[in-house]
Amino acid sequence: MTKLYQTITDPNRFGSFLAYNSAGQIVLEMKGTAGGVEAFNQDAVEEVRPYTVGAASGGSLRHFITKKGSVDRGDVVITPTGMLLHICKLDTKSAKVEGTLKGRKLLSEAVDLPANELADTDD
Repeated sequence: MTKLYQTITDPNRFGSFLAYNSAGQIVLEMKGTAGGVEAFNQDAVEEVRPYTVGAASGGSLRHFITKKGSVDRGDVVITPTGMLLHICKLDTKSAKVEGTLKGRKLLSEAVDLPANELADTDD
């Protein structure tokens, strides 16, 4: 599958990856009416990737596609299969995506009490 890149400068232009030239530049076949083939320094373009988040599950970080703003860092999501995911990173731009984030955010309240209130609780 051909990778899609966009230029960093405004207005963004898009092109499909063709190769690297002898100067180490990325060669792209440009999209749009002008088209053509152009070479760019690697810091002038970035690969177009969907919005992804990093979620911890069982000690490992996994990446999922989701809508920007649907989860925040620190949220906990329960998947349809019952797996708990702790959202650790936003907008990871990861190329190693495991799928679309599906499930429900868990809303919670802290259960810990200040030290001065611990003496007043009944066990």
